[in-house]
Amino acid sequence: MEEVLPHSTILAVDDELPILEVIRSALTRQGHTVTTAFSGEEAVAIIDSAPVDLIISDINMSGGGGIELLQAIRTRDVDLPVILMTGAPDVESAIRCVELGAHRYLRKPFGLTELKNAVAAGLRNGRQARDARLVLAEHEAEVAVAQVINAELDRALASASMAYQPIVDRPRRELLCYEALLRTREPTFPHPGAVFAAAERLGRVADVGRWVRNRVASEMSGNPSGCVFVNVHPAELQDEHLYDPEAPLSRFAPQVVLELTERLALSAIKDIRVRIGRLRRLGFRIAIDDLGEGYAGLSSLAIVEPEVIKLDMSLVRDVTTSVAAPRLIKSMVQYASDAGAQLVAEGVETPVELQALEVLGCRVFQGYLFGRPTYPFGQPSWSAA
Repeated sequence: MEEVLPHSTILAVDDELPILEVIRSALTRQGHTVTTAFSGEEAVAIIDSAPVDLIISDINMSGGGGIELLQAIRTRDVDLPVILMTGAPDVESAIRCVELGAHRYLRKPFGLTELKNAVAAGLRNGRQARDARLVLAEHEAEVAVAQVINAELDRALASASMAYQPIVDRPRRELLCYEALLRTREPTFPHPGAVFAAAERLGRVADVGRWVRNRVASEMSGNPSGCVFVNVHPAELQDEHLYDPEAPLSRFAPQVVLELTERLALSAIKDIRVRIGRLRRLGFRIAIDDLGEGYAGLSSLAIVEPEVIKLDMSLVRDVTTSVAAPRLIKSMVQYASDAGAQLVAEGVETPVELQALEVLGCRVFQGYLFGRPTYPFGQPSWSAA
């Protein structure tokens, strides 16, 4: 059964018109477009003006032979399949054809089946070579982009700093803690999420996490509350530096709440409960961030059993306008009380939000209403609240 080939453009080159007509007729019936040339020079002009998928050329022609044509082709396209024909084969020309990457070396006269099979194989090989080169080019482009992002991430960390936002007990008007938040002056990364997105792409989450933890540890002496929340990307839970008792932040473990962010499902991390246990044995407390954002956050409660629960900011935004948000918040207040966990409502910006949250039983707050992230550590504002 004859192989069905996709439509291709084929250039046939020979100074004998009957041979060109035979090739044109046989390959046109297969659905290909066949262009002809009577010399190597004419063939070069054709391939310089329009793309072709395969070339069939005689070796010995007036006006430039097949070997010279093949050399010219290889300076333009290393993957273009070329079939060379000859009525007087010799070892020297055959070797040269192989060296220049000719696909086949056909001896005249040849049968139509032999021609069609050679063309089919040549087109297949040409497509495979182009596909492979495309994959390689895409890989090289990805590597080049990664190198640029890597350099930008290095610059971001070189210019980075930490800002600290107060967390307060509103009824007692007491400063409880600060949340450490990454800040950078690198314009490519307008917010911390962009930094971690780049780190995820480059496999450098551990590098960024270590930088943050070491920087926070170096600034703990200026912390008037003596307590700090530090965001931990789930991928950092697989970094052994996090569990090192000699790591800078481990020295302050009893004063540190590690806030697990939901960028990845915690359940996907191997031995997650064992790892959380190791952190607690060092003295760290654990917080779950963005509770109420979705099932992932709720499922994390069962896995982690956190000491601190932070309400998702979207619930705080909806507390005065939504029917569902107050009900969810009230149930989470009750859950935290039953579990012996501290509930933090973050993102509180207006007195109206604060009042609604207090009615629902919230006591501990974080947000612009009490203070923006700053360095050095700022005191909370009670005037607006």
